Amino acid sequence: MHNGFWMVLAFFVAAIIHEAGHATAWRLLAGARIRGVGLGLPGRFSMSFAIGQGFAISCSPLLLTAYVVIENGAGILQNLSRSKKIVVHGAGIAANMATLLGIFMLAPFIGRLPVELSLLGAASLVLALMNIFFVDGWRIARAALGRA
Repeated sequence: MHNGFWMVLAFFVAAIIHEAGHATAWRLLAGARIRGVGLGLPGRFSMSFAIGQGFAISCSPLLLTAYVVIENGAGILQNLSRSKKIVVHGAGIAANMATLLGIFMLAPFIGRLPVELSLLGAASLVLALMNIFFVDGWRIARAALGRA
């Protein structure tokens, strides 16, 4: 298949891994209930699919962002300690970097990496760097300064 398709798919998978990192941290550190995940801008153009009781996966044609829906997220975040806020906000970046590290650790055992894994590694690195310097990095900095 065409590399453009694999690159789009790699970013899609990297975004899911990133948001799964946040969701896992929310669940483990705050006991939060995860209500859903989404790709794209939430809103009226989103398509949502219910999975089980009280959980939905949403997708929008405006694939500019990804997100996790936390039940009472703002209230729970307000009551978290500074260190837990930093971990929750940094968990997506950590998940992307763990993916990249896993791919590098796998490389010696399989020889030449398939293009799909190389693209997933690249997408994970780009997503992690974008989040360090933008959304998640800003939230981490605010939490570290006690402003979030």
